[in-house]
Amino acid sequence: MFGNFFGAMTTAETQESTISRRKTTRRYSDHCVCSIGGKSYPVLNWSISGLQITADDRLFAIGQEVEFSLKFKIRASIVEVKHTATVVRKSRGSVAFEFSPLSRTVRNDFQNIMDDFMANEFANSQML
Repeated sequence: MFGNFFGAMTTAETQESTISRRKTTRRYSDHCVCSIGGKSYPVLNWSISGLQITADDRLFAIGQEVEFSLKFKIRASIVEVKHTATVVRKSRGSVAFEFSPLSRTVRNDFQNIMDDFMANEFANSQML
């Protein structure tokens, strides 16, 4: 419900403002961490179709499929989303993944997370 409403109200800090070849807009300001194989990695950015983490690129191979979990801090709780992704790009100090096709549950989880962050940003912008 809020996804469509708040989707148009995002800030440049939250989403890319330039024209991009990406399928979906990357989110930079959401606070989350990625766990792969029991090890946690900081998330540089993420979208509904993939994510980029800070990691030693030698640990991953292009085309490698990994199981991961993303943990988001929402209000006073932690929301965890588990899924799979494929390594599509590596550079010095970062690795980019493309998500496998999303199930309805995972897509809804991501939408609820984005809705919560948007609602929170809107509420914070209204405070004096």
